[in-house]
Amino acid sequence: MLHGTFGTLGIITKLTFKLITAQPYVRVTYERYSTLDEYKAAIWRHYALQDIDFMDGIIHSTDLYVLSAGQFVDQAPYTNRYDWTKIYYLSTSKRNEDYLRTPDYLFRYNKGVTNVHPRSFLDRLLLGRFTNANRALRFAKTFRKVIPATVLPITVDTFIPFAKIESFMDWYRQEINHFPLWCVPYRIPHLYEWISDELAEQFQDELVLDIAIYGMHRDHAEQCYRTIEKELIELGTIKTLISTNLYTEEEFWKLWNKKNYDRVKQQTDPDNIFRGLFEKMCR
Repeated sequence: MLHGTFGTLGIITKLTFKLITAQPYVRVTYERYSTLDEYKAAIWRHYALQDIDFMDGIIHSTDLYVLSAGQFVDQAPYTNRYDWTKIYYLSTSKRNEDYLRTPDYLFRYNKGVTNVHPRSFLDRLLLGRFTNANRALRFAKTFRKVIPATVLPITVDTFIPFAKIESFMDWYRQEINHFPLWCVPYRIPHLYEWISDELAEQFQDELVLDIAIYGMHRDHAEQCYRTIEKELIELGTIKTLISTNLYTEEEFWKLWNKKNYDRVKQQTDPDNIFRGLFEKMCR
């Protein structure tokens, strides 16, 4: 039950990891598709065959879907790094393949996924070495009260069941239409205990796509967040709670499992030191 509760049910003190053997380099092949159907077929093919080590992608537009297929390799004819002047997500629309040192591959988005700062070549040349996601988050946390709300980009990760991605993208093009999007295929090993029974009945897919909306600016950000929330409720799916959350309490507990939550809450935090999940994330 701890997953997704942002510390309101306790604190993890010990983890056991399953490891795989790493190699020094990752070769990334960029597969380009012009339709969502082709993109879905490619994702499912790799998922079914288990023929690559890493898979994510960038949806640059409604007619350019890029799948980044990564494979560990022992040797590389060259290597690229995206920790200074180069912007990784832009490279996915231009290159056919790339080689990165494994640590550089794992942190290739540390300058921002699609919400890249600084963006211009000159600014990155002067400041790119000193900026990354960690520093940006620390800055935002320190100066949150004086940063105008309009400066903060809309940030939300949506979890779309594989069978419902066409419905979501049709709606998204009409109502939001912000690109690029980060796409991360995600296998659910089992339905989490914090998902409500009502939602679990609709959430049958073994594969979901995390469609991440990063770096979007709108004049009425809260209205945009609420519009996305309502559509996800209609689709019978969820988003992560890392963003602005405007659910009503009734809506919230139709998605998250209040019965399980209350039972564990009573055992782990009976005095409500960590606050309730709804109060913490939606107020």
